[in-house]
Amino acid sequence: MDEIQWYFPQELDQVPEILSREGVVPHSGGTGILWGGMTRVQGLMDTSRLDLKFVRDQDGSIVLGAALSYTEAAEALAKADHVLTRSLSSAATEPLRNRISLGGSISMFPYWSDLMGPLLALDAELSLVGINSGTCPLSEYVQKRKLRQKSLITSIRWPDTPWQGAYYRHTRTPTDRPAFSITVLVLRKSKRIEEIRIVLVGCSGRYRRLIEVEQTLKGAEVPAEPVNFIDAAAAQFRIDFPARMGFSAEYLEACASVELKRALAAALRSSS
Repeated sequence: MDEIQWYFPQELDQVPEILSREGVVPHSGGTGILWGGMTRVQGLMDTSRLDLKFVRDQDGSIVLGAALSYTEAAEALAKADHVLTRSLSSAATEPLRNRISLGGSISMFPYWSDLMGPLLALDAELSLVGINSGTCPLSEYVQKRKLRQKSLITSIRWPDTPWQGAYYRHTRTPTDRPAFSITVLVLRKSKRIEEIRIVLVGCSGRYRRLIEVEQTLKGAEVPAEPVNFIDAAAAQFRIDFPARMGFSAEYLEACASVELKRALAAALRSSS
């Protein structure tokens, strides 16, 4: 392997020129570089001197700097009992949570991500610097490979809406990576569900927004005993899974169907 060149920008306007060079990739927490392979890496751009660690309330939105670690982001949102606090606090192990950065995790989007489900449900938007400088919806970023090339995520933003909800990760042990995860966000007015968002990560295609289930529940009144109500909504659930981690595809689909009902019940209880 040739010697790797390091770059240390101090201002964001230095980033596009550095990333335009062949084989240069951003380095923040560093946890994903070996996982992604080093054969094509010719240079590493250190982001530690850039202003990318912040938490802001801005024009009715929450904005997080992309260099925040999982631990830092979870702690910043803990007072509001945010769904991201719950998901990030249970991710990986403590040493890894102290290293994994938000921006790096988004750019790689592994199927076991504890970050992407909540962010996709929140309709998060990214700010980028590089050949794709500007803003774009997170859902568009993960679908279009060209948006991830030679560009650096600088921040993540979403509307500061008072969602209530639930998060579930399907693992073999508490520190294991999840085979899949489910995020449910709910807005209620009295007994009526005004808005609901459900995202499953880990299925075929990496993730899916469960639009069919959402449409069944949106605008409906939640009965005092919601078991049959939830069962009817979850009956719209049809998602394919790949076999992984020793689980068959059929087993994962069956587990996801059960856990979806539990997550819906938990979300509806938390918003009552």
